[in-house]
Amino acid sequence: FRPYAAAILWPEAVEYFAAVTFDPFMLTVAVLDARARETIPAVCHVDGTCRIQSVGDAQSDGFSDLLREFYNRTGVPMVLNTSFNVRGEPIVETPNDAIRCFLASNIETLYLDGFRVTKHCVKDGADASHLIPTTLLLRTWRTTRQRDRDGWSERIAAVEARTGHWVDLDDLESAAVCYADGARTVHEIAKLLDHPLADVIAAFGRLQRSGLMAFEVEPDRAEHDVVGRD
Repeated sequence: FRPYAAAILWPEAVEYFAAVTFDPFMLTVAVLDARARETIPAVCHVDGTCRIQSVGDAQSDGFSDLLREFYNRTGVPMVLNTSFNVRGEPIVETPNDAIRCFLASNIETLYLDGFRVTKHCVKDGADASHLIPTTLLLRTWRTTRQRDRDGWSERIAAVEARTGHWVDLDDLESAAVCYADGARTVHEIAKLLDHPLADVIAAFGRLQRSGLMAFEVEPDRAEHDVVGRD
């Protein structure tokens, strides 16, 4: 039971919930009124309740300012929120924790101390040939032996990410991981594998979405790095 929460401005919360009390720690639930259930269905449980995270104007980390701006633009004084961690991991506490969780998950954007960090994502139909895949997120390799006409051979069957989860790989993904040395581009790896570039890009995209692969850009493209200060 890990429901998402509504991070909502206080005291605006009293207009949406019945008998709501101030709770900044997501520890209580409140009943949504009928109007709110239609306005904010994403945070409404099947029983008409919602987990609450109250955010007062006195909060000094900028979150209340973000909610206030969202309220001004949309008329809704809340956003969907949850704890910053993945299954099997404790809640993020340090900047290093935040970066590790960000890289080893499907999180697309990280805001950290005034910086907005996004990934070089491999998207369907996108030109990712210049990206350099790295295996810094991998911890352990697990191999299996299989018999073919030439006898027994070994291949990578699965890898363990730094979050502790294992991901099974198909033949192309296994081969692509072997060539991801942090120096070769996706295009160079596709030539070494003698596979169509589109198939190799798709394989690396699956590896990234599984939290196993990160990407860098070639040095001559560094000016297009997506890490920047807002």
